[in-house]
Amino acid sequence: MILIEGKLNTETLRKEIIKLLSEENMKVYKEQLGDEYSKFAEDVKIVKKNLSR
Repeated sequence: MILIEGKLNTETLRKEIIKLLSEENMKVYKEQLGDEYSKFAEDVKIVKKNLSR
């Protein structure tokens, strides 16, 4: 969806990903994923760490 909007720079992409991984959205993901959430949350931590560099 982000790429469909056209050419976006990496900073814009980084901000959009961070928004998707916000605490509010994580609550929604937790409800939707159920038992699989813990693995997803671990992966999200790795992504957030890499985005903060």
